[in-house]
Amino acid sequence: MDRHNDKTKEELIIELKELQQELNALKSANKKVKSNKTSLENEERYRYLFERNPQPMWVYDIESLSFLDINNAAIRHYGYSKEEFLGMTIKDIRPKEDIEALQKDIELTHQAYNLAGEWRHLKKNGEIIFVEIISHAITFNNRKARHVMANDITLQKKALEDRTEALMLYNALIDQAGDAFFVHDFDGKFIEVNQQACDTLGYSKEELLKLSVADVEIDFDLKSAKKEWVKIERGHKFTVYGNHIRKDGTAFPVEVRFGCAQWKGQKLFLALARDITERNKAEESLRQSEENLYITLNSIGDGVIATDLNGRVVNMNPVAAKLCGWSLIDAAGKPLAEVFNIVNADTRETVINPVKKVLENGEIIGLANHTVLISKNGTEYQISDSAAPIKNKEGKISGVVLVFSDVTEKYLNEQSLIENEERLNLFFKQSLTGFFFMETDHPIIWDDTIDKEKTLDEVLGQLRVTKVNQALLDQYLTTEDEFINRTLYDFFAHDLKQGRKVIKDLFDKGILHIDTSERRSDGTQIWIEGDYICLYDSKGRIKGLFGTQHDITVRKQAAKSLQESEEKFKNIFHNHSAVKIIINPENGNIVEANLAAANFYGWTIAELQQMNLSQINALPPEQLKKEMEKARALKKIQFEFKHRKADGSIIDVEVFSSKIVFDNKDFLHSIIHDITEKKKNEEQIRLFKEAFEQSPASNIITDTQGNIVYVNPKTLKVTGYELSELIGQNPKIFSAGDKTKEEYKVLWQNIASGKEWQGEFHNKKKNGELFWELASICPILNKDGEITHYLAVK
Repeated sequence: MDRHNDKTKEELIIELKELQQELNALKSANKKVKSNKTSLENEERYRYLFERNPQPMWVYDIESLSFLDINNAAIRHYGYSKEEFLGMTIKDIRPKEDIEALQKDIELTHQAYNLAGEWRHLKKNGEIIFVEIISHAITFNNRKARHVMANDITLQKKALEDRTEALMLYNALIDQAGDAFFVHDFDGKFIEVNQQACDTLGYSKEELLKLSVADVEIDFDLKSAKKEWVKIERGHKFTVYGNHIRKDGTAFPVEVRFGCAQWKGQKLFLALARDITERNKAEESLRQSEENLYITLNSIGDGVIATDLNGRVVNMNPVAAKLCGWSLIDAAGKPLAEVFNIVNADTRETVINPVKKVLENGEIIGLANHTVLISKNGTEYQISDSAAPIKNKEGKISGVVLVFSDVTEKYLNEQSLIENEERLNLFFKQSLTGFFFMETDHPIIWDDTIDKEKTLDEVLGQLRVTKVNQALLDQYLTTEDEFINRTLYDFFAHDLKQGRKVIKDLFDKGILHIDTSERRSDGTQIWIEGDYICLYDSKGRIKGLFGTQHDITVRKQAAKSLQESEEKFKNIFHNHSAVKIIINPENGNIVEANLAAANFYGWTIAELQQMNLSQINALPPEQLKKEMEKARALKKIQFEFKHRKADGSIIDVEVFSSKIVFDNKDFLHSIIHDITEKKKNEEQIRLFKEAFEQSPASNIITDTQGNIVYVNPKTLKVTGYELSELIGQNPKIFSAGDKTKEEYKVLWQNIASGKEWQGEFHNKKKNGELFWELASICPILNKDGEITHYLAVK
């Protein structure tokens, strides 16, 4: 077979992935064009290469994770010298608790050309920052490496997002592509399309596969096209531009990344088509006159100030004018330091003029964290900024542009974000679904060229557990130390024949959903329902596997019991105190309900058996069908819905659904709990929290030792302190020193005995200003009547 003119299925998949990676790169570039609409930013940001880029950037070795190169921005931002960086690995800039997540990301780098995400990094001084990472695979000094760009988003991060997804297979990769994907033959007939192609053109997939290129390409001439297509060689990629027409007759411009491949002796053409309507508009906008540039500059949300070579203000947009408290007319010609007055938030020392630094070094710089801008009227803003030289066509510096934004609110929300991070980590640790990773000592070739039975003998001893969560350890009644490094021999020692079959099926298919009988560490039987996928390296060799598992021992035992005595099950079902119904997931019909369900909903059992779940569940039918399918596929077992009762009332319910099998047919066994009161309690807690946050009075909560654990915004406004300056402090921080020890002793005796104390305090603000406060202090008791905290309302 001529390898140049024909391709195996695996090679075609790899080429498609490469096209997807290039597509993602185009997306990233397109996003930059859209977000950076000013000609000033476009002229400056793309002019600088690796060393002069204002964003921290580095290159690391994929295998050893060692830093291979680092730019000046990273050195400044992280606090390490270049020599220190080159002696480190990327693990050294991650908090210890994030190493496990980093390992998962490393697995992805072997498959993904482009990667983006958010991470926590560790500076040399111990400070943890949040960064947005964009990376892609490169070859550096003949070594496989990744080029990384990091954007510090510590003060901008609003919420944490779910981080890890299961490895996507080929079809998912194509269908989830953001651009339209087409495969057509030499006659232009479509062989395959993705969902985005259907959505973009307005056809169903069935309709689109009956069409050809001539049906969607305006002014397309097949005869002329074939003359060009015949010249295309495998592996050659290029870009063309044209216009597509939708089913409704509307036309739109497209950019098409085009290539070809051999498949079973047939030459196929692969195309990724992107609707560039918006990009064309953006490019047209960039060609507008200086008036458009002025409009854009005055419309962006960041403050922008431009200076001349002497550091004097020549231009500023309205945002900058508002934050600085100067109009452009008043500020023009003045030294930047006079208009842009910045100090360190902690030390209150004046920060060195960033424009002066740029003019001295000719490099892009950014302000350190905790920088405060003091407006002309005295208002203070927490800001982040960067400054870059303005260069003319000859490359000579003609001035400096300063871009800064108000991050005050985001800065104050930092503590809340940290708390959310802790909650999210707790959620993952307490996941009810078990998962694990296994890796092999050496990549495994699995195709028709090898002796698969012999390879299985090696694999059963090579594949070892490298990662596992607590839910899976609980399934096997074991510890992490005992579970890590387990091999497939260990899992299937009780039935090696079954184990060989399971692994062979997994390797043949690449993905497997199966129920298996295994043994816990104490020797007892456990039934596992698992979903497993193979992990591949860039050459298509198996390097490990990932599995998610549910302990279905109880369900298996229940199914066996049902088979042995259906009558016994019905008796237990009907007489159980919990509300239970059995649903046909195909149509949503209620096929069985117990007495508790009849009492709960207000219909008789006979009436419920004639009803459809949509008559009870308030969800739209299509969405309800999707939720039932999740339960049927065991992708989700716990739900929260709104249900209707016979009297028309709507209640909040928590539903636990699991799949059961009768006569080889799937049904959903659902247990319903009324959580209406729980929802009301949660809302009440939210109202209490909002009441504290929005209270017009100062509220302070301390622990029993008098250390501050909470203050509301009113307290911060009255005293002038930041939240971080008060947490952990004693309220004496406010004292003007007038109260005697005897007065404080009486106060503590009162509140420690469970009584309320009222009185006046002569207090002092952060700026030294004295003021009087009328205060009421009382203890906060737990359900056992024990004092846990104290509340002061002033």
